[in-house]
Amino acid sequence: MKLAIIVPYKNRPDYLQVFLESVPRYLEQVNGLQNYRIYIAEQTSSDVFNLSVSRNVGAKFALADGGFEHLIFHEVDTILTTDHAITMSHGS
Repeated sequence: MKLAIIVPYKNRPDYLQVFLESVPRYLEQVNGLQNYRIYIAEQTSSDVFNLSVSRNVGAKFALADGGFEHLIFHEVDTILTTDHAITMSHGS
C-alpha cells in the first residue's frame, strides 16, 4: 500500500517536531508500513489559518507526485500510539 499523509500546518513547530518523530515510528513499528510519504502543507501567510486550503494544497502536491493508493488527512497535534491517541492542546 502506498500512503500519502497530508498534515495542514501553521506556526506550531513544537507539535510538528513531535509529530515527525512519532508518526513515522508508529507507522513503521506498529503497522509495518514502509511505503508512505508525509506532506506538510504549511500556511505561511499571516492570515487566519485556513484548514481547507491547506488540505487542498497538500492533496494537490501528493496527487502530482502520483501513485498513492490512499490519502489521509492528519492533524499535527494528534499523535497515534500503540494504545491510544494523544491530543496536544495549544494554549491551555
